[in-house]
Amino acid sequence: DVPYTTVLEEYWQYWDIPEGNRHRSFINAMSHAQLSLEYAAPLSLLSTKVVGEAVNNCIFCGAPHYMSVMGGGFDKLIRGLVEPVRTNTNVQLQSRVSQIDYSNNDGLVRVTYNNREGEERILRARTVLVTVPLGVLKASDNDDYTDFRFVPQLPRWKRRAISSVGFGILNKCILYWDTPQRRWWPENEAVVTLLTDEDDDAGFWTTYFNDRELGNGGHYILTGWIGGDSARWSEDNQSNEQILQTVLRNLRRMFGGQVPEPTSYIITKWGQDPYALGSYSFAKSSTRDDLDDLREQLFEPVADRRIYFSGEATDDFYGTAVGAYRSGRR
Repeated sequence: DVPYTTVLEEYWQYWDIPEGNRHRSFINAMSHAQLSLEYAAPLSLLSTKVVGEAVNNCIFCGAPHYMSVMGGGFDKLIRGLVEPVRTNTNVQLQSRVSQIDYSNNDGLVRVTYNNREGEERILRARTVLVTVPLGVLKASDNDDYTDFRFVPQLPRWKRRAISSVGFGILNKCILYWDTPQRRWWPENEAVVTLLTDEDDDAGFWTTYFNDRELGNGGHYILTGWIGGDSARWSEDNQSNEQILQTVLRNLRRMFGGQVPEPTSYIITKWGQDPYALGSYSFAKSSTRDDLDDLREQLFEPVADRRIYFSGEATDDFYGTAVGAYRSGRR
């Protein structure tokens, strides 16, 4: 297996396609629109084998399945799932866990957390289910990271699995107009992508989903997408206002200077979310052949089956809400 960027470079060299060539610009745009966004992964790390399997299985076929729907969102799904336990007083919400200690020999795991009032508490339990994202598990193996940790450190085989599976970033800029100037709106187009002359900016806020065309009740909403290295750079170097201006500049390159500023907008920065530190997992080219074993090791309990693990990174349907749900059901 090799990273997807290796395949692209070999293709450019074999056919002698220079940077700035229209054919190269199109392939770059499609690579970022379909791969960086689908896998939230840097193309320099993404497994080419996984991409090939996805194409063979027609994962990218059909209409786009990402929509910004007014009044929608994953919160409706979550509300439905938690309804059976909504009134259970043993469920403590808005409580931040900072440490899971399984060092004692009494068979109990000690979970240190701060409740919604900010008071530190310690809960003792026979078993613990850990569902924090893989990004947090990766950070917990760093001695400088103190927001969440295990005492003692997790076993070496578990830590190897955590470090070997990729974890990427996918962000959105959702733009909403109350009364758009309709002469520029991309009618009858579900997805629009800007072709750029340079490789480096091919995935930099260049793909937009027209949620109006995808069935959001007729609202004028465009969703800009960014993933992989471009998403990391944008988070680290751009304010929300700078991101907005980048997005508007790209839209105006496609549709002309009449594109107005939106009435409102939302920008995600999952890499900076302390409870996620990224979006979802992906397959690295360096560990693709061991991926099934690594995900099973992520799922395996530790501490004599006192600490269990769940989440999308542990499931065959990794990188999806379905995978997260399935892993919880397991």
